[in-house]
Amino acid sequence: MARVDLTFDKPGTLPRPGPLGRLYRLAMAGVCVFVVSLVWRARDQLLAGDLNAIVSLSLPILFGLVVVNYVVNIGFGIPLGRWPQGVSLGIAGVAAAVGQLAYGSPGAPSLGIFLALWLAYLYAHLGFSFLLAAVLGTPGCEMRAIADLRGQLRGVQAAEHYCPVGIMQPLDNWEARQPWMRR
Repeated sequence: MARVDLTFDKPGTLPRPGPLGRLYRLAMAGVCVFVVSLVWRARDQLLAGDLNAIVSLSLPILFGLVVVNYVVNIGFGIPLGRWPQGVSLGIAGVAAAVGQLAYGSPGAPSLGIFLALWLAYLYAHLGFSFLLAAVLGTPGCEMRAIADLRGQLRGVQAAEHYCPVGIMQPLDNWEARQPWMRR
């Protein structure tokens, strides 16, 4: 994975999303809510360390490992590089090792509890940011939506960041060029 770029753009550099960009952000918030609901429904199995429950969440886990650096670095504006991903993998590894030693299986309660908490936090933070970005029309990355709200409440514009994952930036750029978006 590429280095997490924390170069913020001046306010007004990136186009605010139009109706399609906002609808896309709203749909992505829905996907995140769906993942949190999957974790909630599997909570008893995860807390019991059921390896099948962990495997059933492998796609959200893998995607979470891809985006965790962006969620933390861009969302909090802290240049931690790939540390969030490394720490996530490290804690999961320690939890699996503890499970192997204590229960004879890496899919023990220690790993299930960590994954349940990690997935719930990651997708709740991401989902809330997508929802807020859809409502506010936050330009660029949805992880700047909380900063955008804070700026609007204070009467200042927040720094912006292009969206490093997904189709949001190309969609916003395309939408900004459409005649129906010109005022």
